[in-house]
Amino acid sequence: MSKIIISVNSHQVVEATLDESDMAASLMAQAEETVRAAQAKINEIDARLAAIDVEAVRPLRALAAGTASPLDTDKLAALEAEAASLRTQRAALPPL
Repeated sequence: MSKIIISVNSHQVVEATLDESDMAASLMAQAEETVRAAQAKINEIDARLAAIDVEAVRPLRALAAGTASPLDTDKLAALEAEAASLRTQRAALPPL
C-alpha cells in the first residue's frame, strides 16, 4: 500500500510504501495524538469552568446579600451561558 506524505517544512510531496507494521505504528501515533488533543481540550475547558466559578463569587455574594445590581445579574447570566456552552463542548468530546 502506498501513502502520500506531505512535508510541512519543504512543501514537497513524497510517496512512500508502508508495510503493515508501519501502518499500525502510524495509526497508533494518530490515535495517541487524538487522545492528547482531546485531553488538552478537556483540561482547557475544565480550567475555564473553574475560572468561571471564581468570577461568579462576587456577583453571587451581592445577590445573596440583596445588594445585586443589574451588572451583577448580567455578569452571572453571561458566565452561566459561557459555562453551559463549555459543558456542551466537553460532553461532545470523545471519552478517554
